[in-house]
Order: sequence, then structure tokens, then C-alpha cells
Amino acid sequence: MLQKWISLALCCALLGILAGLCYLLAPVVTPYHSALQLDWLIWLFCGMLLSSLLLNMMAFFGAETWSAQWRWLPWSRQLPQDPSQQLSLFLQQHAAQLRQLSPAADLFLWSHQQQTSLIKLVTPAARFTPVADGSGSISQMRELFQQKIQYQCRQAYWLSAEPVELVARVYARESGIQCLQFHEIAQLAQVDD
Repeated sequence: MLQKWISLALCCALLGILAGLCYLLAPVVTPYHSALQLDWLIWLFCGMLLSSLLLNMMAFFGAETWSAQWRWLPWSRQLPQDPSQQLSLFLQQHAAQLRQLSPAADLFLWSHQQQTSLIKLVTPAARFTPVADGSGSISQMRELFQQKIQYQCRQAYWLSAEPVELVARVYARESGIQCLQFHEIAQLAQVDD
């Protein structure tokens, strides 16, 4: 999704540069046009460069995560507002595809699109406890990675109510584990489509 913002920013910047070049080269090509007729090119140049800057900032600061915070938007009302409702709705919709491996660990095998994935639910009651080195859930990520290998899954999902710490998120990304919060469960439902 980051590429979408960066490519839009690049297109805006190129269009702005093209408008600036046209403004600069217009008197050379047609010397009898007045500068007032070409003022729109300056406005286009400034607008495109500002748009490019805005899109780059959105890419840098993670515009994809902002959508979860904008609950007041009309198109975001189609999903239930409570993250636990979204989780239970996902579990109900995919009950035939889910097989619970361990009731105590909330570990599921998810058979979808002719592949099997591992899903680990971390509910607020079963939250990880911080470790002295500040890594927090890194040990649980390692356990999930080992279980992923044990069940021969290509993908694993870590679903939790709270965000995962940075070190654990980096380890998860390198291990093929996608970390999602309950309010982002729509991304997991799109995988099955």
C-alpha cells in the first residue's frame, strides 16, 4: 500500500515539473503570448508540488493506519464499530474453514484458497507480559514461528487487541507473520476473497 502513495506523489511531482517547464519554455516558443495567459501553469506547478509533498508525508507517516481512527467517515460504518464484534463476525463467517488447535492458546488452522495459515488470537486477558529487556512479545512470536513450521504453513497471523512492539513486529515480518489488530481484521477477510 505504501507504493500507492509514493507513485501518486511521483506522478504529481512530474506533472508539476512539466507545468513549470512549459511555463518557462512558452515565451521561447511563442514570444508574443503575454505572461498573464500562462498564470494557470504556475498555479498548476505549485499545486502539484504541494500535492506531491502531502502524498509523501502520508506515505511516510502511514496513511493506511489513519483509516482505522476515522470512524466518523460514512464508508467506515459498514463494519461493526467494536473490534471484538469484528473478530467474532470473522470467526462466525469462517467457522467452517477454522480448526482450533489449542483452546488455551487460541491457536487456529485456517484453510483458505487451497493453502493453510496459522492464526494466533491474543485476547486482552491473555496478553503478553513485558520482559526485562523490553522485547515483550518476541518470545511468543518465536513460538508462533515454530508452530508455523510445525504445521507447515506458509503464512501466520497474529491477531491482538493492542499493537505489537517494534522488535516483535520486525521479527514477525522476517518470519512471515502478519501482525494485525482486531480493528484491522477486514484485511484478513480480504485474503480469502
